[in-house]
Amino acid sequence: MRKAQNSLGIYLEEGLISFVYLSLRENEKVKLISCQNVKLDAGVIKRGLISKPQVLASVLKKFHSEIGVKPSKVSVSIAGKGAITRVIDLPQMPEIEIIEALKGEVNKYVLLGVDNSIIDYSRISDDKVYLVAIKKKTATTIVDASENAELDLKTIEINSFSVLRALLYEDKEFYSKRTLMVVLISASRIDFNILKGGVYCFSHNSEDVKPQTFDHQLKMVKAYWDGQFPGDNLEKIIIFSDSDEHQQQCDGLSQSIGTNVEVGKINLLSQQNDGGSGCAKASAFGVALRKLGCVQSQDINLVPREKIKRDLIKRNVTLSFCVISATLFLWFALSLLLSGWVKIYQKKTEIISQKLKSSSGIFSTAKEINNRSNYFQKDIRQKQEFINQLSNISWAEILDDLANLIPHSVWLNEIKVQNENKIIIKGESFSQDELYKYISLLRCSKYFNGVKLNVVENRSGASSSKVIFTMSCFLADKEQKSETQQ
Repeated sequence: MRKAQNSLGIYLEEGLISFVYLSLRENEKVKLISCQNVKLDAGVIKRGLISKPQVLASVLKKFHSEIGVKPSKVSVSIAGKGAITRVIDLPQMPEIEIIEALKGEVNKYVLLGVDNSIIDYSRISDDKVYLVAIKKKTATTIVDASENAELDLKTIEINSFSVLRALLYEDKEFYSKRTLMVVLISASRIDFNILKGGVYCFSHNSEDVKPQTFDHQLKMVKAYWDGQFPGDNLEKIIIFSDSDEHQQQCDGLSQSIGTNVEVGKINLLSQQNDGGSGCAKASAFGVALRKLGCVQSQDINLVPREKIKRDLIKRNVTLSFCVISATLFLWFALSLLLSGWVKIYQKKTEIISQKLKSSSGIFSTAKEINNRSNYFQKDIRQKQEFINQLSNISWAEILDDLANLIPHSVWLNEIKVQNENKIIIKGESFSQDELYKYISLLRCSKYFNGVKLNVVENRSGASSSKVIFTMSCFLADKEQKSETQQ
C-alpha cells in the first residue's frame, strides 16, 4: 500500500495559533489526526508581525511533540492584517509585465511599497487578477520561527484562500457554481469576499471588528455588490468567526438583509469534541489541504523568493552528491568487472600456450593457434593498460575537487569519462558569470590540464532564467600535477 501523505496546516493571528494535522492515503478520504487552537501570549504577534519568533517556535515544537510526529513540511495561513487584497483589471501578458504592473499597484500604498513587500497573484479570468501583497517582514519572521522549530516551510497564504479551499473540499459541486459572500472575522480584521464560479471576484476588508458595527458593514458591502451587479444576486452569506457574538448575529441578519446568512462549518472539523469550525480552524484546515493536492483552487505563495532559491540550491547540491556517489560506485564495479575479464583471458592464454606446446604437427594449425594467442595477448595488454590507467587516476580526489569548486548557483547533471584523459561535464547555472567562475576554478585545479566550454544555452522560464552548458575537462598527467603543486 502506498505510504500516507501527511500535512500540517498552521493559522496565525494576534493572540491565537491554530493547528490542523491531516493524513491522506490513495483512494481514501482525508483523515483528521489532530486539530487544536492555542492561545498566544500578548505581544508574540503584533499588527500582523511576529515580534517573538523564538516563543512561536517553542509553541510549534510543543505541538509536534504532543502528536508524536514531526511534520517535515508545513504550510501557514495568516490573517490579512496589513495585507493588500485587490481584484485588478489586467489582460493576458508575459509574466514579467504582470509583475511590473502589480508592483505599480502596490507602490500606491505608502505603508507597504514594493521594496518592503512580497507580491503574488491568482488569475481569475482573462482580464482580471486577484492581487495579494504582504509586508516582507511578516513572511521573514514566519520563516525564522519555522526554521527555529526545525520545520520546512513550503507555503504562506492569507486565510481567504485557505477557507475557499476548505469550502471546495466540503462541497465542490455547490460552492463552484454559486454566487456567495464569504466573510472571515479574525481578531483584527474582517474580510468580505464574493465567491463566484469557485473563485473570488470581489474583495473588501475592514479593521473595525466590533460586533455592533458588523451588521452595518455587511449591509454596505451587499448594497455595493447589488448596485454594481444587479442581475447577479447573492444566494448565501457564510460567516466564519471565532467570536460567539458575531455568530449569534447570523439569525437576525438573514431577515434584515434579505439573504440567507449562516455560520460557516467544516464537517470534518465539527466532529471534534470541542465542536465548531471557526475562522482559525477552517483556515488551518484549508492550508493543510494544499499540500495533499486533493482540491483544485486559487493558489498564491508568499514565501520569500530568497528562501525558495535557497531550497532549490540545497536540493541541487544533494542531487549532485548523489550523482557523484553513483559515479564512483559504477567505476568501482567496472574495475572489478575488467579485472575478472583479464583473469579469464589470462587463463585462456595459458590453455592456448599448453596446446601450442603439445601441438607440433601441422604448421597451419600451429600458425592459427599462434595468431589467436597473439590476439588474446594483445587484447589482454590493452585491457591491462586501461585498468592501470584507471588505477593511477585518483577518481575520488578528482570528483571531490569537482564538487568543492561548485558555486552556489551552479549544479551538475551528468559527469562522463570519454577516454583515459577526458571528462565530459553537463550542468546548469542561474547566470553565465557563475558558470565562468566555475570554469576558472577548474582551470586552477591541479587535476586538470585544460577546460573547454563546448555548449552554452540560455533558457528563460516563468520566474527565472538559467544557463545550460556542456564542457570538456582534460586530466593532467603526474608530471603536470607535480609541477602544479610546486
